[in-house]
Amino acid sequence: MEVYFADVGQGTSNVILIGKRRVHVIDTGRRASDLSLLLHHLSVDRITCLVLSHLDSDHAGGAPAIPTNFRGRIDKVCYPNDPRVRETPFWDKLQTEIRDKHLLHGQLVRLEYEKNPKLIWQSNALSAELKLFSPTFGENQAAMEAEDSNAASGVLVLTVGERRVVFPGDSSLEQWRVIRQLRGSFLHCDVIAVPHHAGVIWPGHWVDTRLRDELEWLYQEAVRPRHAVISVGTSNTERHPREEVINALLKLGATVSCTQITHQCCKNLEALRPGVLPLITPGRSRPVKTLTRSQNSRDVACARTVVADVTTTSVTVRRLGLHKAAVTALPTTPACIPLCRRPPA
Repeated sequence: MEVYFADVGQGTSNVILIGKRRVHVIDTGRRASDLSLLLHHLSVDRITCLVLSHLDSDHAGGAPAIPTNFRGRIDKVCYPNDPRVRETPFWDKLQTEIRDKHLLHGQLVRLEYEKNPKLIWQSNALSAELKLFSPTFGENQAAMEAEDSNAASGVLVLTVGERRVVFPGDSSLEQWRVIRQLRGSFLHCDVIAVPHHAGVIWPGHWVDTRLRDELEWLYQEAVRPRHAVISVGTSNTERHPREEVINALLKLGATVSCTQITHQCCKNLEALRPGVLPLITPGRSRPVKTLTRSQNSRDVACARTVVADVTTTSVTVRRLGLHKAAVTALPTTPACIPLCRRPPA
């Protein structure tokens, strides 16, 4: 199996290639065009599971086009248990597909933990399964009352043999406390798609003295990844990725890859274009100068689309050594010291 952490700029989309031109899609990024290019590159014929972890546009903006592009070729659609989903263009598109008999009501699944992690998909032939670890019914209710979709973001885990890949959407720290309590132990994984683009994982704590301790708790007591992938856009204004998050991951011993490079790591981004690594799979990164309306650089590649090859006995991140060497070789003048190569504080 192959897992693609897609380069979609400031957004998140993950594609799991399971063989016979079939995929699971977990989130779609902001634009359907970015995901469509990747699916076309992979010669995808069928989507076995289309999952929206929550409703934020950077995770679900491209979703309405997918049922049209894969009409009659989607086996299951998983969506948040949030009444606001019925107010979205995506929900309208699903109702149209059901009315025209391209989808059935029975193919729609709500993301909600039951007595055990909810089984989304399973293959005995591949010794693989995709399960939902969060949110619970109570978390869904609380998130709806607070009108905070992040507080009930879907946390999905792909297990192949004894190997694990975690897709946590934009899950909150409190969700991870519940996951830890229900499991009774930390969740070891080979790769994690870092939530919130390595940004704020709970509100109001960035100036709190407990910040470092809580991040270290998350990445030691709740989930322990060997490799962390951060889907981030060059031009984001949220200071993603946060140095505090990178430090917590590095202290754990995890290796870190970002899809694009930001001002957090390099002051002169145009000096790096077309990017740290060359293009292999299509993505949002651009080889020529591309600016925002405020004349800031955008879509400068770092690791680009990150690909992990997953078997029952191993997980290998493609081009990992090449990426680490390329990051280490970046010039330090003008200042270009990526967070992932700074000693953790």
